[in-house]
Amino acid sequence: RGDFYRLGILPDGFPGRVQDGGTVVHPIYGTYVLGTYLRRYAAKPSERLASDMLAFARVAIRRMEPYRGALVFRNPPELGFIRSPGLRYSGLTMAYYAVYLAAVGRITGDRAVAAAADGCFRSLLVPETEGGVLYTWNETDVAIAEIPGRPADLTLNGWLSILVSVHEYGAVSGSAVAKRIFRTSATTMANLLPLYDVRELRLSRYALSGPIDARLRLSDPQGEIGRAHV
Repeated sequence: RGDFYRLGILPDGFPGRVQDGGTVVHPIYGTYVLGTYLRRYAAKPSERLASDMLAFARVAIRRMEPYRGALVFRNPPELGFIRSPGLRYSGLTMAYYAVYLAAVGRITGDRAVAAAADGCFRSLLVPETEGGVLYTWNETDVAIAEIPGRPADLTLNGWLSILVSVHEYGAVSGSAVAKRIFRTSATTMANLLPLYDVRELRLSRYALSGPIDARLRLSDPQGEIGRAHV
């Protein structure tokens, strides 16, 4: 929906969200541009299209920064991701960049873009405790966060999309690490899937933690709530 995205274009050509009278860079918006370029190129390849998507890939990469041996595109605090305050980054965003930049690098033969794709993928391996997006527990279970935070919400559709991108990145790049993390995290997801189901309501949870809507009924409408906790 246009009213949700409130799209604006920044001076370097990168898309952002218009809010409070200005345009704030939105990291994931760049992946939509790259994805569109790649789909158009697949339908009708041309040198002009390859040149244009390479130019935009470089714009996106210039907005990233090195972090713990990886490359990250941080979420500006102005975007207001309240469950992940501060300058954090999204596993979903970086997974998209990994596979899209790998595809652009393969099409154009640009080694710098291919290297940036590898850096984006490695951002998925930085532990959440070190400012990254990778959750591990029980020595065998692994999850990659769409938006990292505590407690981990493990948003199901974001996690699924990350795994699809990791699988595609492994296929494009041949990365053995990507293939291994995909298998491990997919197994973890399979084990946790029953926790998302709410059979009595005939629905599936969006995430395993986070805010929920609740209705409170008071037996005495004139009374007061002294203490409440969950």
